[in-house]
Amino acid sequence: MNVNHALAELSRLTGGDGRVTVARPRVCAEPGCPQPAAVVPGPKPVPGTFCAAHAQAAVEGAQKAAAAERYGHVPPAFRGWRLASRGVTSMVAAGPIRAAREALGKADVDVILLFAEEGSGAGKTALAAAMANTVLDMAVPGAHPRILEMAKRLRWVDAIDLGSAQRDSKLGGEPPILVEAIGASLLVIDELGRETGEQGLQNVFEVINKRHQRQLKTVVTCGLSWEKITKRYDQAMIRRLNGAPQAIAIDVVSVPRPAANGEP
Repeated sequence: MNVNHALAELSRLTGGDGRVTVARPRVCAEPGCPQPAAVVPGPKPVPGTFCAAHAQAAVEGAQKAAAAERYGHVPPAFRGWRLASRGVTSMVAAGPIRAAREALGKADVDVILLFAEEGSGAGKTALAAAMANTVLDMAVPGAHPRILEMAKRLRWVDAIDLGSAQRDSKLGGEPPILVEAIGASLLVIDELGRETGEQGLQNVFEVINKRHQRQLKTVVTCGLSWEKITKRYDQAMIRRLNGAPQAIAIDVVSVPRPAANGEP
């Protein structure tokens, strides 16, 4: 380094008036941590707030908080499910997974019913969770506007909770759970068929019907066979659950499992 370069560097470090202005490394802001704060790179590097380890931990904590906010409406037990994940593909046959993926991508499909006989272990709820998580995974900057819109206000509700919502006839107001379900950009209704009473059936139909009118996508799981579904619900509901092209019913067939004695 020649004299001119040395003088220029000295001037940069002192601000030109002879006083050194470069701050000494501060101690990490994490209580009890004696490590110096990490240097923040740039044209004029300066000490940061935390040491390198705690700065990384802060970044990871922020990422976890963002993920919790993003996936917070999916039940914690199901947040790891994806359409291609081993947990789903080992439980659900390839046909229903393919049909669910295709239905999710069709703009004109409002209702996707995933049904399987209760106790079959077919994985209908896992498949619904995988669909919801896939939408959230895809909702990154630059994604298709329809994906971004669906991920904006995803909600997950149990049919029994929808069915048990009570209306306040005095005030004429809708129960908050119905308002939120009707307005969600993507709604998962889990365990259709567990709602009870005339009011319960009416509540569930109202949510599905109003969402159909607004062209909002709804994923519904049901632990009944198709025969039992047609016996339980009236024709208006059946049309909303399986009226092509706006509604598609998918029989969630499970992957064949070996018999307990080891025979196929």
